[in-house]
Amino acid sequence: MKKCTHCGRSVLEGAECCPYCRKNSKPAPTPEESAEAAKKEGSRFYYRWHISPKADSSGDQAKKLDKADFIVQALTLGPASDRDRATELVLSMTVDATDPLIGALGNSNTAGREHVAVVLGRLRAAKAVDALVSALDDPERTLRFAAAWALYRIGDMDAVPSLIRALRTSDAQIRRYFVYVLGAMGDRRAIGPVTQMLRDSNSEVRMQAILSLACLEGRRASASIKGLRKDAEVRVRAAAKETLNLLGAGSFMKNPAVIFLIAVLILGICAGFVIYRKNSKKLPQFPSLFDVNSRG
Repeated sequence: MKKCTHCGRSVLEGAECCPYCRKNSKPAPTPEESAEAAKKEGSRFYYRWHISPKADSSGDQAKKLDKADFIVQALTLGPASDRDRATELVLSMTVDATDPLIGALGNSNTAGREHVAVVLGRLRAAKAVDALVSALDDPERTLRFAAAWALYRIGDMDAVPSLIRALRTSDAQIRRYFVYVLGAMGDRRAIGPVTQMLRDSNSEVRMQAILSLACLEGRRASASIKGLRKDAEVRVRAAAKETLNLLGAGSFMKNPAVIFLIAVLILGICAGFVIYRKNSKKLPQFPSLFDVNSRG
């Protein structure tokens, strides 16, 4: 026999539930056992416990955490599927967490750094530009995408030379995205490098270079884009022709249908003027206001 830890009555040795108070007869865990169980639960438990709306009533540990550290933990701990929710939670807070976020971005052992970069971009944190520029060469592919987007969102043109240097990567998708970012930023220093991307070995990079160059130069880009109308890839040829039409560099006046419509419009105007002149002679001539006044 053993005694129930809740009501103190004697119960069978193997009973898991007390027949009197209906509570678990196992002894309450010690503080050391509770800490060990929380440690085994992992970072997911820790992360969810932090971002829960009821975290203030969960214990004294939430009160000891600084809000800035809370933001970093919400973005970097736990499963990747929950970090998008943490991003929105962080953006809704009125705490300046730029410095802790920059520190987390530079720590290669921190998980979820791409979410940190996105938050810095959405916050338009100008002092995070150097850290984001360094992330352009990071081995983690998703972080490089996020860092380039964040630099575009911040809009600091000092990052343009770094984006241009990052075009040397062997990853075609990253080259394509960096060309897109350079076109969206609109800095004319990118015209030369983007023009070189028109000769890239990857067709998607060439297509993006056409669009970005049109954004950077406008109609002046037509001379560089015209050569791609004979590209080996069908999609590149179509993109070049469509872009030239949008820029107004296509053969607008050489189109027979356009010439015919303009000729019909001119003939219609001339015929209408002749008819008006003939009919105006048959109408009674009313004296003008000047004639009436002069006659008294």
